[in-house]
Amino acid sequence: MKNIRLVPAPLALGGLTAAGTALAQQQGVTRTELQRHDLAIPGREAIQIRVDLDPRISFPLHSHPGEEII
Repeated sequence: MKNIRLVPAPLALGGLTAAGTALAQQQGVTRTELQRHDLAIPGREAIQIRVDLDPRISFPLHSHPGEEII
């Protein structure tokens, strides 16, 4: 009986992983990494990414934590 109880846990974890992958690859959104450079601060890097959205895609008001480089 214990084997039957263990089967749903791996299936549930696999389902969560698949759902996360689907969200990361949202249709209508294209992410292109333009450049990546190490900064003088150990463990920090600057990444420039271009995000292209299809006309039907919208995002709610949001923010991005971290440092801004201009």
